[in-house]
Amino acid sequence: VAETIPNGTAQARLAALYAQMGRKEEALAAAAEVTRRDPSLKTQVDDFIKKVKSGAKMDFLKGE
Repeated sequence: VAETIPNGTAQARLAALYAQMGRKEEALAAAAEVTRRDPSLKTQVDDFIKKVKSGAKMDFLKGE
């Protein structure tokens, strides 16, 4: 599904899901794809990447 939607929304959810599952490398790769699909999300993606890299325990899916 994430591959068929041109904007970054589905891809961002996928990145959040990977992060929530502790799959850090996959979360970072998915996040990079978000920026490629929707450059306007760069600031949010950069923030997400920092949080994932820090290893902070966060609920990335909260509010969905």
